[in-house]
Amino acid sequence: MSKWIWKFGEFEVYHNLLLHNRRQQYGYPEPVVWKLYAPEPVVHFRKKVTTDGGVIRIKACGNFSVTIGGDMPWEQKKYGGQSEITLEPGTVTISIRVAGKNTFPCLFVDGAVESDASWEADDLSGNWATVGCYDCFQSPDKTPEFFPFSYEKIDYVKKEVLPEGVLFDFGKETFARTVFSGLTGEKVSVRFGESREEALDAKWCVIRFEDAPRKTFQADGQEGYGGALSQSQSGDGVLSYEPYAFRFIFVSDKGAEVSAEYEYLPLTYRGEFHCDEEIINRVWDVAAYTFHLNSREFLLDGIKRDRWVWSADAYQSLFVNRYLFFDRELEKRTLIALGGKSPFKMHINTIMDYTFFWIISLYDYYYTYGDEDFLNQIFPQLDEVMSFCLGRTDEDGFMRGKPGDWIFIDWSDMDKTGALCGEQILYARALESYSDICRITGKDDRGCRQRANLLREAIFRYFYDTEKKVFIDSYESGKRNVTRHSNILACPIGLTIPLMKRQDKN
Repeated sequence: MSKWIWKFGEFEVYHNLLLHNRRQQYGYPEPVVWKLYAPEPVVHFRKKVTTDGGVIRIKACGNFSVTIGGDMPWEQKKYGGQSEITLEPGTVTISIRVAGKNTFPCLFVDGAVESDASWEADDLSGNWATVGCYDCFQSPDKTPEFFPFSYEKIDYVKKEVLPEGVLFDFGKETFARTVFSGLTGEKVSVRFGESREEALDAKWCVIRFEDAPRKTFQADGQEGYGGALSQSQSGDGVLSYEPYAFRFIFVSDKGAEVSAEYEYLPLTYRGEFHCDEEIINRVWDVAAYTFHLNSREFLLDGIKRDRWVWSADAYQSLFVNRYLFFDRELEKRTLIALGGKSPFKMHINTIMDYTFFWIISLYDYYYTYGDEDFLNQIFPQLDEVMSFCLGRTDEDGFMRGKPGDWIFIDWSDMDKTGALCGEQILYARALESYSDICRITGKDDRGCRQRANLLREAIFRYFYDTEKKVFIDSYESGKRNVTRHSNILACPIGLTIPLMKRQDKN
């Protein structure tokens, strides 16, 4: 079965770029606060095939040029952008370059030869690698530049006419694209609220617009959202918006009407819960629904705000996904998007500990799904991220913040002077995760296992307070300040086991 193919990681890079340019806050766009990556403008695809001959059909996102033949230039024939080509029986290499100016280069081939995971791709730098693809893109007309969301028409449950406009209540929080019709004013205020109070608050409503309605509207698709609204709208003034999170919508025009389509990722619920306490069942239902709202192109930290992809938030969400959906492609997309591209110049989300969480998440992903192919595909980026970390490690083995780094762990009043204990704990586990992945993929771990062992010893030597019997935040300030974070982080990576052994001996 033919599939759309692309250079591994480019699908996620492209949709990550779109996602992080869609956030709206207090009436204006809110660009992301960390480094984003863009797709490659030109990608070269190839596969050596042996066929009985026949016709191949080619479609691409972008311009393309086809070359077919042997390994030497005089054995090759160029077909330019020809979409149907007849192959003679025998063995040839099919070589297709795709250039995408407004999207990312991707390719679909069917007929006598099919595009699938057996193809290779290169960005013209000489680094050929297995392509990326997903099973949901098996139709030539369903291009990967549009994310495959599902849509469902939803109606408001209450319409309240107020002196200053009209308020629509959809009954529960949702995420939907909207079309407003029947607008007569020169300029209309539209406010998407999580609560009634927010929708009515002109100053502090997070998602709000002041727009001039168009006189007519014909639903003809929205860039990045894969198609048109289910019904065309016409009549008086019309406004339409890409999907936003809301329960209530206020419109400063009493004649306004609204149609909405819920946008969601179709997922199969595998986890379930029920008990005799109805309020607890309700908590479960709301939590599962909220998590589904945030399970989209990637695992988001919030459907309304930020609507961004944060590494540590994703780390926790990966565990929830495994209980609720067990959707490995959702996890893969999230991890690929967070890992970025070469050259890797800043910590993920600018946060040191978030880089460590990403490395740890890769091993946890393998531990869950046993997907060695994914580890091999993402390893070049993992290797680059680890080189970045090793290059910032001080002589004593500790990782300290450099200019531009956010030393976070949590919104807590921690003593972050010099080396922070929680960071070193996560760094040690990241080094071990990298070493484990190298063992699985047959790569050299560059001494990271030994580094991790030495770092564990140093954590005990410098951060463990034998009198308080806890880990302190920082030894460099002399304050011996204690917060729960480092002590909690010490448990899952086994730092408390040596302590228990010591106590048993005593």
